[in-house]
Amino acid sequence: DGSICQWTRAGQLVGKPFCSDAGGVLQIVVSPDRLMVAGRCGDGRVQLWNIKEGRLVGHPWEGNNDGVMCLDWSPNGTEVAGGSEDGTIRQWNPVTGRQIAPPIKTGNDWVWTIKYSPQGDKFTSGCDDKICVWSKESKLLIEIKGHDDSVTSLCWSKDGTYIFSGSYYHTIRKWQSIDGEELAVFQGHAKAVRSLCLSPDGCHLISASND
Repeated sequence: DGSICQWTRAGQLVGKPFCSDAGGVLQIVVSPDRLMVAGRCGDGRVQLWNIKEGRLVGHPWEGNNDGVMCLDWSPNGTEVAGGSEDGTIRQWNPVTGRQIAPPIKTGNDWVWTIKYSPQGDKFTSGCDDKICVWSKESKLLIEIKGHDDSVTSLCWSKDGTYIFSGSYYHTIRKWQSIDGEELAVFQGHAKAVRSLCLSPDGCHLISASND
């Protein structure tokens, strides 16, 4: 129905759904203070909502008409990064909706996934069959290769030492973030891995797949 809903853990709807006039909401990311939510809309643009009031804030963010595929909010709440269908990465000031740096041209096709490190000093992107680690200033630090198909999901260990990645080729891999050394390959899914998340204590990795 193109809306964003809030729920209690028991499954009860909280308040009224948030509506969008931009072709539905395909992905959301919540601010670290839990007060705002940014959403990738069906028309490819990014919009911002106030969670408590359930209303749109401002206009669609600038420079995102190329089909934003993924979003992540920095741990300190000062910026949001997004990857697009044109292979670029943009960083926005969530207060103004304006870009805080020129777009990063990854040289790849779609940017499927993006994730800040817990320390907020760098972020990763997943494109084609590789992972790129970028500094906060948009400098490419390392390029990690090893997957046989597009990288669709990323997450970091709490201390920022390790990166976990899932791909269309059914596998999950663990990498050392400082140099991209592959440490482990997790197998078990029969189709594309679409989402990854570490448990709060870091002891378990949870994955979701098309299978």
